[in-house]
Amino acid sequence: MNAPSPTLLYLSNCKLQHLNFVDKRKLLVLDLNGSLLYRPPPRHLTKPIPRPGVKNFLKFAFANFNIVVWSSAQSHNIQKMMHAVMNKEQRKQVLLCMTREDVDFEEGDRNTKIQTYKNLTKVWQQLKKDKDDNPAAWNQFNTVIVDDSAIKCCAQPYNLLQLSDFQPSPTEKTKDFALVCAIRYLKHLKRIPNVCDYIRSYPFTSIQNVKSQEEGLRELDKMFKAYKRALREQSDRLELTSKVDTLQQNGETVQSGTVIGTTAN
Repeated sequence: MNAPSPTLLYLSNCKLQHLNFVDKRKLLVLDLNGSLLYRPPPRHLTKPIPRPGVKNFLKFAFANFNIVVWSSAQSHNIQKMMHAVMNKEQRKQVLLCMTREDVDFEEGDRNTKIQTYKNLTKVWQQLKKDKDDNPAAWNQFNTVIVDDSAIKCCAQPYNLLQLSDFQPSPTEKTKDFALVCAIRYLKHLKRIPNVCDYIRSYPFTSIQNVKSQEEGLRELDKMFKAYKRALREQSDRLELTSKVDTLQQNGETVQSGTVIGTTAN
């Protein structure tokens, strides 16, 4: 099948900054291999290697988000990977586990090495509750998917927190700080009504060339401050426009934001 494209409605919704209804709950969809761990060959004989920082990342994720796991691996392999990085209590808190059976690709190719796609619509259609068993309406405004592949997530590109592909080397443990930075990015996203709007403007890949963890964290904080500043400026403009409209509706003449006088009846 051809790679899915974002719908026009999805792209339009990505630009909304002020929502009429804000649900502070957020859904986090986690990829495993290449994102949180590495499965060395031969995969059926070796244990997965956790990515540096995965323990703290998952501790933060489960404490602050509703968690779904979605891997393009088969179910029995997903269970092995989950056991490699998650404790028993965390595994119990996973609301939904999506497998190779849930990705999109051509019929008849489920057991071959071909490109697969993760359409978040499938998650939103299946999952109707949060971790406290309360009703929840998950959608593009409140869902983040953590994955190392942009092409897999091309149906909803602005819901993607894209990590670098984790393939450990002898020096990798000292250099890989992606999950530390991902925690900071998610802390920011948690406070934003429409995650799509933020990811569209400030994707996580903006820091892909930083040389240190400290530099990455500084850049992420700068991005968040710039976004908040832009929101405040837009809010001020909207407030001024509303005031002007109200004055004009009351029959007052407005010029350059100043009330000049009242028109005669």
